[in-house]
Amino acid sequence: MINKMKFSLKFFGLLIVVIPIFSAAAFGDISAEDPDLPVFQHLKDVKVMTPFPDGNFYPEKLVTRAEALTIALRAGGIVIPKSFDGQIAFEDVDPNAWFTPIVARGMELGFVSTKSQKFYPNRAITKAEFLAFLFRATLVDF
Repeated sequence: MINKMKFSLKFFGLLIVVIPIFSAAAFGDISAEDPDLPVFQHLKDVKVMTPFPDGNFYPEKLVTRAEALTIALRAGGIVIPKSFDGQIAFEDVDPNAWFTPIVARGMELGFVSTKSQKFYPNRAITKAEFLAFLFRATLVDF
């Protein structure tokens, strides 16, 4: 009986150690039962998708144009400078915004069109716009 109790305590202790490893594997709001968990884990590991400050992914959240460009550049392995000290061609991009170096890099590489005076960084992105960013950044050759 005592040996059985020791085994139960060891097993319970092992669960306490192992469960947080699995739940913290990808994002806090992605179930360990999700069949796409390896995809989410990979996106996090290679820093294409990073968790929000609370550790969640928010799969139902819409993506903004600034976020989509960030994802595309990361997916393409393109270095994004940490700071920005130059001119930006868009009147709606604050030079001090978190995404300004990303937009500037996208412009520099020709992934972002400067035909318009606005980039609309906080607007939800269309599938077509996102795929254009992604395919350009990952150098898909059509």
